[in-house]
Amino acid sequence: MTPGPDGTTLDGITKDYLIRVQKKLKAGTFKFSPARRVQIPKPGKKETRPLGVASPREKLVQKAMQLILEPYFETIFKESSHGFRPNKSVRTAIKYLDSNFQSSHYIIEADFSKAFDTVNHVKLMEQLKAHIKCEKTLALIKSSLKAGYVELNKPMVNPEVGTPQGSILSPLLCNVYLHSLDVFVEGLKLVFEKGSHRKNSPEYTSIQNKTKYWRKKGYDKTRYKEYRLLLNQLIATPSRPLDDSFTRIQYVRYADDFVLGIEGSYQVAREILERIQKFVEEELLLKFNPEKTGITKYSTKPVKFLGYNIMAPHMLKAKKPLETITSNNRQITRRKKIRIRFNMDLQKVLNRLISRRIIRLRTSHTNHSEKIYRGRFLGNLINLDHPDIIRYYNSVIRGLYNFYDFVNNKSNVL
Repeated sequence: MTPGPDGTTLDGITKDYLIRVQKKLKAGTFKFSPARRVQIPKPGKKETRPLGVASPREKLVQKAMQLILEPYFETIFKESSHGFRPNKSVRTAIKYLDSNFQSSHYIIEADFSKAFDTVNHVKLMEQLKAHIKCEKTLALIKSSLKAGYVELNKPMVNPEVGTPQGSILSPLLCNVYLHSLDVFVEGLKLVFEKGSHRKNSPEYTSIQNKTKYWRKKGYDKTRYKEYRLLLNQLIATPSRPLDDSFTRIQYVRYADDFVLGIEGSYQVAREILERIQKFVEEELLLKFNPEKTGITKYSTKPVKFLGYNIMAPHMLKAKKPLETITSNNRQITRRKKIRIRFNMDLQKVLNRLISRRIIRLRTSHTNHSEKIYRGRFLGNLINLDHPDIIRYYNSVIRGLYNFYDFVNNKSNVL
C-alpha cells in the first residue's frame, strides 16, 4: 500500500485495469513511469543508499516479468552464484564456502563500488539479447531501466547507467550482468589449475621413514623419549609443501560480493586478482571498492563475508590440536582435522542495533571509566501493549539467532 510518485496504490484495482495493462503489453506500448526515490541511511556510515519506490500497480508487471525470466536464467546461472535466487541464500553461500574453501591458502576479497548504480545499460541489453529474441520483452526491460526517478524538490532524472534499487527486477538483472564474471572465473580455473594432487614433502617423508625404521628395530620401546621427540617433529612438519605444482581456485558470489579461495602461491593469487580487475573494468565497466578488495593470507587474518568473520582451520603459529586413534592395535597421534570457523561479526551487529535505536553505549553504573551496551526506549512502541512490545524485541533477538545459530562463537555472543 506504499504509494508511488503518482500517489496510487493497489487500493481500488479492478479486473478492467489488468485487462488494459495486458493489452498494452501484447501491443508493446506499455511504459514504466518514474519511481519515487528516497535516501536510506547505511548503518554506521554517513553515506546513504538510494531506494526507488515504484508504483505498486507497475510492480505487478515487474513481478510478471520476473516469473517469466527467472526460470530461464536459472538454467544458465552457475552454482557459485547465491544472491537473490530461488532456494539459495546467505546460508547456502556459507555452506558452499565451507565445503570448497578448506584447503585455500589465500583469499581474494572483492567488493564492487556501487554495482547496482553503475550497471551499464548497453552492456546489459547486449547480454539479454543473447538469450531473449522477443523485441517487445527487450523494449519492456529497457523501459524499466530508463524510467528514471523523481526525488523531493529535484527535477526528474533519466539515468544512463544503473538498475533501480528497490525494483523487483533489479536483483535478477544484476545477476544476469554479473553472470559473465562467473563464466570468466570458470575460465581462469582452466588456465591456472594444475596437478592431480599435492606431492609429499621430502622432509616429512624422511622423518616418517625414520619412525617406521625405529619401530621395526624396537627403538620405540627401548629409546622411548627419543622416539617421542621424533614423533613430535613428524607432527610439526607439514606433510605437503605449498608450491605451484598443485593449484586450485574456488569461487563464491552473493550479489555484488564475492570471494575466491586460492590453493597456491601468492603470485598466482595476485595474477588472478589483476586479471579479474581488468575484466571488470574493461568488459563490465564497473570498479572495485579499493578499501574492501585485496588478498588476505587466510591463516593470519579473518575474512569478512556476508556478516561473518571467516577464519582458517589453523591460524599461523597457533598450536595445532592433536588426536589419538587406534589402528592395527597401535595408538597413533596425529594432527586433528579442523574445518573453517565462522564467527559472528559482533561489532557490525552492535552498530546495526545502535542505528535502529534498540541499544546504546553508555557509562557503566559500577565503573565510570567503562562503557557498556544497554537497551533503550523506543518511542514508536509507546502505544503498544506490553506483550506486543516484548514480542517486537523477541523478533529482533530471534532474527539474530536464526542468522548466526551455527557460528563457533555462538555461546559467547548469543
